[in-house]
Amino acid sequence: MKQTNYTTKTIISLFILLILVIGALWLKSGGKNESAEAARISTGSSEGTFLLSPSRYDFGPTSMQRGKIEHDFVLKNDGASEIIIVRTMTSCMCTVADLIFPSGEKLGPFGMPGHGFIPEINAKVKSGETITVRVTFDPAAHGPSGIGVIERQVILDLGLQGKSTLGFRANVTP
Repeated sequence: MKQTNYTTKTIISLFILLILVIGALWLKSGGKNESAEAARISTGSSEGTFLLSPSRYDFGPTSMQRGKIEHDFVLKNDGASEIIIVRTMTSCMCTVADLIFPSGEKLGPFGMPGHGFIPEINAKVKSGETITVRVTFDPAAHGPSGIGVIERQVILDLGLQGKSTLGFRANVTP
């Protein structure tokens, strides 16, 4: 009986230690950290590829009272040919996206389908060119029912080459 009790205590101790380690790793990865790794987004063609750093962003705790917040995703066409962005849209009406080109040209804001017209833009991203996708999130858009962890996306429709998705999350507080 004493050996069973010792084994049970050991298992419980190891389980608690495992929970603490996982919790510490989770806390370390939370907040406003960006992935150090660049993500390669396939466009469905061996000719054009977006190099994106990072592909996801975490705003961390975000107060509704703070107002709208922004993050810039940087996309580089590191393929041999141009990529055409047919349209840009978001997954929720609380989010809009703008495309900003090296020339200073800005297209947008683009929002959620069904909450306005999503035009075909056919924006060309030349080989070697870097563009910015500026994402603006309004944490107060959903009112008090929008409190908690949210995840949203910006979708770049590349026509026959498929779609590329950028994502972010936030922990919305009052």
